[in-house]
Amino acid sequence: MKPTHGQSAKKRGYPRRWATWAVLLSLSLSASALARQQVEALGVVNGQVSARTPWVEVTTFLSGQPLFTMTDGALSPTALWVEQATLVSQTGEVVRLQLPLTLSAGGQGMLQLPVTVRVNNQVVRVRAEETSLGVRLSLPAREDTTARVDVTLVPAGAVQLTVPAAYRGDVSVALRVTSDTAVETSSSSESASLP
Repeated sequence: MKPTHGQSAKKRGYPRRWATWAVLLSLSLSASALARQQVEALGVVNGQVSARTPWVEVTTFLSGQPLFTMTDGALSPTALWVEQATLVSQTGEVVRLQLPLTLSAGGQGMLQLPVTVRVNNQVVRVRAEETSLGVRLSLPAREDTTARVDVTLVPAGAVQLTVPAAYRGDVSVALRVTSDTAVETSSSSESASLP
């Protein structure tokens, strides 16, 4: 028998309820004229419903594939912007961002995404600040501005999705990353299916 929405956890007889969800995540990345789509099958993940909240939190890991990649030509980027994101925290090189999730049945959830920035395949410490456009990730100053630079934004740990506990259906998030050189833009669309 399923408990009604208004029943407390004690009336249900258990403090927490684990929900098992199959998640399918697709990332669609585009940079300049190059377009690439990546699909990740994450398998079965667990969601946890707290006793006093109508939300469920689903924690999973992405494959580590880049969310944004820029190969520097003549222009040297000094910052990246993650549009429509809010800054949750920064610990060392890891920046935790929050983005809105769109639910297929209407409404919104949240996605918390930890990221790091790599310059020439080495993780660097960035200065993160929230702006009216989203979150600005300022890159460290470079000594040699004529050298070639590859800048990559990658996931750095578990991703947390927060959706209503009773929700079943698809969720998606649009992740748009731009650089201050304005020659490359990456748009990612992440989708998950919650049965």
